[in-house]
Amino acid sequence: SIYIFLVSKGWFYVWSGTAAFVVSAIFNFTSNKLWTFGNRLSGAVIFHQIGKYALVMGVSTVTNGVILFVLTESGGLDYRLSWVLATGIVALWNFHMNRRWTFKNLSS
Repeated sequence: SIYIFLVSKGWFYVWSGTAAFVVSAIFNFTSNKLWTFGNRLSGAVIFHQIGKYALVMGVSTVTNGVILFVLTESGGLDYRLSWVLATGIVALWNFHMNRRWTFKNLSS
């Protein structure tokens, strides 16, 4: 994974988690739009969805980093386990927000 690669290159684990999260966000918008929510709309609506998606992902990126840091530094967990837990928690929140808000008109 990108995360493990960056950590192995000496990147701080929180920055590695953030970079991996951003790369996954770009891929995930496309796959969520086309596959998960079956959205084939084009034109101006895409910019509206990208804006919503970017907001969800921005909040998620910060939340992911905070959870990762807190679980590792305050919770005493290994940073790899913290990363798995943080990513899982944020993934559930992302799905809910994208289903209920970003792609709301298409998944109801």
